[in-house]
Amino acid sequence: MIKEIHELLIEAAKDYKYLLNRGYPQKSSLDLVISRYRLSKYERLLLYRCVHSDDLCRIIKGKKVHPSDIKNQLLIIDGYNVLLTILTGIKREPLYLCDDGFLRDLRGAQPRSCEYDLLTQVAEFIKYSITKLKPRKVIIILDENVSRSKVHSEMLKQKIESKEYELEIKLCKKADKEALTIKEGIVSSSDIVILQHAEKVFDLAAFVINELKKRNFHIELYELKI
Repeated sequence: MIKEIHELLIEAAKDYKYLLNRGYPQKSSLDLVISRYRLSKYERLLLYRCVHSDDLCRIIKGKKVHPSDIKNQLLIIDGYNVLLTILTGIKREPLYLCDDGFLRDLRGAQPRSCEYDLLTQVAEFIKYSITKLKPRKVIIILDENVSRSKVHSEMLKQKIESKEYELEIKLCKKADKEALTIKEGIVSSSDIVILQHAEKVFDLAAFVINELKKRNFHIELYELKI
């Protein structure tokens, strides 16, 4: 079940989108709307991550591929971005379906040390979904500056490796830049920079979450309708 966001925040999102559509700078537009509606830091982050100009939304939606398009293709996964969105979902923390059609969380960019066991579950869910999507090769890119990234890399290789596709795990200084240097692949991320510059994109986190919902997992999912 997709839940609704309260009316005041929707009105703020509409005003923010209007300013973006008119070409006003992002930060000053966001500052103005936050001040006008007296929104919290959490609500500010929600608007920042989930509301974009109509032009940008059209561009991103035009790049987004259908799950059936993954078959026999190279799938490039922005590792921590996808892992942590799914992790947020299984922890029953809020996820947001944003105006560009991508699913996002509002947590930080690094897993906590106490979440390792949950990350292994997430890896198993990802493998299940990848097996359904049938890519020929999967590249998972991890930021090497994240604490325990090497441990996470080894765990992902163990949990996601399969005879049905080739798997490569890459540790890089900048996962977003690395993802964009790999040509002829479909990139899975909700990072707005990646979505703007990649040729083809896919929301693997949303695909996994939808598979979990079919298995009666309780997911706190909200849709930003503006």
